[in-house]
Amino acid sequence: MAIAQQSNRSILRSKQSLVVKEATYEQTKGNFLPYFGVNLTDIVSNNPLNVFGFKLLHEDVCQEGFNPALLNSPDVINHYNLSLNAMMPLYNPEAKAEHKADKHQIKMSESMAQQTSEAIELEVIKS
Repeated sequence: MAIAQQSNRSILRSKQSLVVKEATYEQTKGNFLPYFGVNLTDIVSNNPLNVFGFKLLHEDVCQEGFNPALLNSPDVINHYNLSLNAMMPLYNPEAKAEHKADKHQIKMSESMAQQTSEAIELEVIKS
């Protein structure tokens, strides 16, 4: 009977399904954790339109910035932007429902594995 329990493919498949369901359940716990992110953007340009636009964004435009010689052939400008993001879910009903559903799937897989094991045991006893 122990050999049948260890080598039967149905039992092994149901146990593996249970492992997958448990991993999915652990993964859904991440929906309640905070998210941290870093974003760095760096742009280098000597295009007159881009350079003037970057100066406008930085509010670095003065009277001499409108000089036609500087507008038509500007120096190379380096524009960078660094952003740090921190997001914490306050209330996420979808994640809570998914977490609950995964918990029920684990219980279902456990009972299916148990029933499969009992069915194989019964077949061994019959033969």
